Amino acid sequence: MRCHAERRRTRFAFVAFPSHIAGMQPDLSPEDCAAIAALLRDTIAAARFPMSPRIKRMRVILNKLEPPVSKPAPTAPPVAPSMSLAKAWRR
Repeated sequence: MRCHAERRRTRFAFVAFPSHIAGMQPDLSPEDCAAIAALLRDTIAAARFPMSPRIKRMRVILNKLEPPVSKPAPTAPPVAPSMSLAKAWRR
């Protein structure tokens, strides 16, 4: 009985390890990446439900292909001190 259980266990012991997939890089030319990104952008723009899991996943893939350009943080314009503060500073 024990041999049968061990044999059964070894038959179903195959486990797919995702470690070999993480390092896999597709062999795509820049033109291919641009075409895929354009298709993703068009699909996302035409989506009836833009917050669906399918479209969210497409946005993640698009961000991997073409990372969004970071916008510089806006700086506050210099502000003149108010009249009440100017009076307080004179005292």
